Amino acid sequence: MAFIASDEFQEWLGKTTAILPVAKDPNKLMQTFGADLPGFQRKNVKALIPRTYAPLTITPYLTIGNSEMTTALKDHLAGQDVNTVLREAGERVDKRIATEQGK
Repeated sequence: MAFIASDEFQEWLGKTTAILPVAKDPNKLMQTFGADLPGFQRKNVKALIPRTYAPLTITPYLTIGNSEMTTALKDHLAGQDVNTVLREAGERVDKRIATEQGK
């Protein structure tokens, strides 16, 4: 695990396979990201990782959304169309939130 998490391995992975680095400070690793891949030449690959992330907004309905997304993922992996499972999950979330708000 130490090797997989090392900066050297993460840099090689980013250069050769375009897998985003997993590091506390990915800035150094992003300097060589995709360097060995023709489609990444002269591209602003640093823009793939935001400088700051939006703060996590926790609402009373977060667990409802999370559980429905898990169900949607399972349905998609079982063979259903991704657009259908996302639409159905959204409808279930809306219905469950409306029920919660009506209490």
